[in-house]
Amino acid sequence: SIIEPLVYGTPTIIGPNIQHYPMARELKKDGVLTVINNEEELPDAMNMLLSTTPEFREEIKTNIKSRRVNLNPLIQELSL
Repeated sequence: SIIEPLVYGTPTIIGPNIQHYPMARELKKDGVLTVINNEEELPDAMNMLLSTTPEFREEIKTNIKSRRVNLNPLIQELSL
């Protein structure tokens, strides 16, 4: 799940297959989720991730909280 790291303000990088995940598309559009299309884009994405500011981490948390995401299914899945 991409939600778990984002809830804690952790910058997250995923691959390009997000067409079936509306929330992933929204998070990308909002700039709080990095989507790479191929391995050539990974080094730049990693550099961005490593230079993340505390302010950006708070922006990620705020974005997720504003969505009022129901985390109960995720919590149940992690408890298995």
